[in-house]
Amino acid sequence: MTLKKGYEIGIDNATDYRFIVTEGYADLSKNELEEMESDVRELDKKKNELAAEARKANQKIKQELEELEAAPKPWERQLNKYKKMNAERTVPKGKPNVSKKENKDPSKGGCKSCAAKGLKRLIQGGAALLKAELGVDAADEATIEKRKALCLACDSYDFGVCNDCGCFTAAKVKLEGEECPQGKW
Repeated sequence: MTLKKGYEIGIDNATDYRFIVTEGYADLSKNELEEMESDVRELDKKKNELAAEARKANQKIKQELEELEAAPKPWERQLNKYKKMNAERTVPKGKPNVSKKENKDPSKGGCKSCAAKGLKRLIQGGAALLKAELGVDAADEATIEKRKALCLACDSYDFGVCNDCGCFTAAKVKLEGEECPQGKW
């Protein structure tokens, strides 16, 4: 009994079954079977390369997600800041928690000159923001994203408000002519 050479002429990708036939199958010549086997091996090689690329891309995405999870979140920094402030505010019983700045009569509504300045700044800021939304004096997207990142990382950032200038950072970063009070942008 003589053994005939087997030729791999197909692969079922769903089951990974390999179709192997001997010389003379379906009246195919040796050259035809070798050519079919060569094509099958080439396709199998490409499939394995693509699978390796997919695994590599999947691993990269998984690593990026792990890095994002491990990165400090801006809201955690703000939460820790408020927890620290509240811990520092504790006052022993029997002593009032009143500073010299807070010795105003609440019935009078506070400092009128400060309120007027605040209202004026609010109106000016609103007008500038409206112009920016209409496309006049607006910063480009790259500048806005850069400014946002710097503000989020800043110690003066406090839930959307800059403690140094009192501006709403979401609005201020959109205005071309605005500057950071600390000179960061």
